[in-house]
Amino acid sequence: MKYIGHTFAIWIAVFFFASSSQAHHSFATHYVPSQPFELEGRVVDFSLRSPHSFMWLDAENSAGEIVRWEIEAAASAHLQRMGVRRDTFQAGDQVKVIAWPNRQAGNPLVFGDAFVTADGQLIGDAPNLILEKDEAAQPVDLSNISGRWQVPYPQRLSAPPMILNETGQAAWDNYDAQKSPANTCETSSIPGIWFAPFLADIRLNENELVIRYEHYAQVRTVPLSGGPVMSDVNGSFGRATAHIEGDTLVVESDAYKASGWGLALAAQVGRDIPSSAEKQIVERFSVIDGGNTVLLDFSIEDSFYLAEPYTGQVRLSRVADDEPIFEFECELDAAERFSR
Repeated sequence: MKYIGHTFAIWIAVFFFASSSQAHHSFATHYVPSQPFELEGRVVDFSLRSPHSFMWLDAENSAGEIVRWEIEAAASAHLQRMGVRRDTFQAGDQVKVIAWPNRQAGNPLVFGDAFVTADGQLIGDAPNLILEKDEAAQPVDLSNISGRWQVPYPQRLSAPPMILNETGQAAWDNYDAQKSPANTCETSSIPGIWFAPFLADIRLNENELVIRYEHYAQVRTVPLSGGPVMSDVNGSFGRATAHIEGDTLVVESDAYKASGWGLALAAQVGRDIPSSAEKQIVERFSVIDGGNTVLLDFSIEDSFYLAEPYTGQVRLSRVADDEPIFEFECELDAAERFSR
């Protein structure tokens, strides 16, 4: 292996932010983004999967010995959006990989930030799907909330975004990445799923709100009248009801399952903050920027872990209605590999 020289210095910065954010885990927990290096060798196998894809590569080291590297990469949906298909990398192909080393010295499991095929094709730059804003184009009201939206890449935080009580602080201090619910394919919930940089499809009619998340292929259905109901088949999004206040759609939910990552997402804060069955959430959706942005303000209460209620905000950007939502089928053995 060799550390990056001038060959990739120009474009490696382009991919650094995009790739480092495209994960429901925090890749930086296990890898060192600040020390990218170049691997060049022949593909042994490639698996386009969720939550993470994998490549096995035989590369020659400085002693002339062949070392087999296991290269973790982004989820299938992200790689497909970059143009990768199941047959893009085949056994025997010569490939260059820009990799982040494992924090465990000598561990040949690394993260693949970008790939260069034998014919020079560069793979690693996520396309910009966000439509140009035209504030005069569409009405700014809930009639325009139906559409397909890009969840923003989360800003990395250095501390928990919420004020934790003693129990919550202990959970934070004792966080173990190897015990993350993501390693067992547990579905992320509210608010974490709003910080996973995948697409979301929102449809609102006179009877109900339906949100289809690309992340974990979850579908959430909330009635606009009557009593609250469980909003998905697995109970991941709790019991919910919705109503409209002027130009704001209000969704109130409770009866969540206790979860190891119920209050935050590791990709945002580097570790998961659990939630209890006491979690209650209010989400307020409004449309701004000529119908090109959904503003989501949310508040969370969970007296088991939080010292006080927490409020946050997410801005969803419109993408084309025909932008594909790719399959996300979490495969347990792919998820478990991350814990190594």
